[in-house]
Amino acid sequence: MTNNRDGFTFWNSFLYEVNKATMALIYLLQGMEAVRNSELDRYVEVDNGQELRGSLSPKVTNVDIPLVIAGKSPDIIGLIERGGDAEQLAFKGWVEQVYSCVWESSLRNKMKDRSYGTDVIRPLSDPIGDFGYIRNDLIHNRGVATAKETGRCKVLKWFEPGQPIVLSMRHVFDFLNHMGFMTQMAGFTQDGISCGWMVFPEMEQSLNNRPVPNLASVRTALVRQLDDGTIHYAVSVVFENGVFVNKPVNYPPDGKSNRQRTKFFERTNIDQDGNLRFPNGDVITRENLYKEAVDVMVHGGQQIEGMSVPGPWFQVRK
Repeated sequence: MTNNRDGFTFWNSFLYEVNKATMALIYLLQGMEAVRNSELDRYVEVDNGQELRGSLSPKVTNVDIPLVIAGKSPDIIGLIERGGDAEQLAFKGWVEQVYSCVWESSLRNKMKDRSYGTDVIRPLSDPIGDFGYIRNDLIHNRGVATAKETGRCKVLKWFEPGQPIVLSMRHVFDFLNHMGFMTQMAGFTQDGISCGWMVFPEMEQSLNNRPVPNLASVRTALVRQLDDGTIHYAVSVVFENGVFVNKPVNYPPDGKSNRQRTKFFERTNIDQDGNLRFPNGDVITRENLYKEAVDVMVHGGQQIEGMSVPGPWFQVRK
């Protein structure tokens, strides 16, 4: 049987592989963003209102000639636009890498090995199970959600049956958050492994000067249980632009049992206005939450009521 250290190292290795795949995805999206910002400027409208497409075709440094399939120029704008086929191909590759290559081919099989015992830190079953349902429809049903697969999701309720599965970074953040790979794991390192976003002080002004983004994910986290049995909770939230934070919360009032408190936080959600709403009607506006999140990310962790609130991750390394 392994010990806790071995289990934590094993879990952290999974975290590293998932975030390495996520970093690769972001590089691919960054490349497409560069194409949109430069190549599309070369589209020229002619007198009859038609667009000149001859100057646009995919090319990379190790391919000497532009590639045109079957002598036809595809709809370049539709291909590389936000949410277009090129982006969806990248997201599909990320899903397949995380679920099939990292989880099913490696971690899942090892967790079936009894030698790992009960000390292995297991991921939450619902998020990774939901991810598998979405992956099955994405790969095997031409990217259309079905009741048999995606319709069974308990946590990652992204698509209704019959809807096309069009992924974006908000879905990536929601998955990472519900797996505990964002705020709950922030600051943890083991054997030289760490993963995550890199944030600099000079980013604070640019983050705060833009319109407040929508919340992409909310997850209730058990942060700490004191010797007297008191449980401290935090709501782990992630915005669409990647800003995240653990927000310590003191609801519901003292006197509730731990089970009642847990059930209470499980019903915390994002309301239709994009704010964080608790079951008793209390609201934390996304504007206030975002300002606090940026402050924590830029300036690091802070101490709140004796509980350490983790700051941001750092760059992927191993």
